[in-house]
Amino acid sequence: MDPRWAQRAMYVIWPGFLAAIAAEIAFFAMFDPLDFNMRLQLSREAVYTFGFVGFWALGMLSSALTLFLQRPFERTRILEDGEP
Repeated sequence: MDPRWAQRAMYVIWPGFLAAIAAEIAFFAMFDPLDFNMRLQLSREAVYTFGFVGFWALGMLSSALTLFLQRPFERTRILEDGEP
């Protein structure tokens, strides 16, 4: 595996993880997990887990979008420097 791919994966995964921690703390400080648990009858911990995974996915999506939008700038800079 190319080391750049591993580094870019960590650029997506780690900020998403940190954002999920902050989002979960803020969200569940305002809302009780059992309020969202009307039909599935999940435990409070299960709702916390699903919420964390959902917030993590949103954070990773945001970071991946940032990397995607940054790519043309990197290619343009390399072309201007004359390096292939």
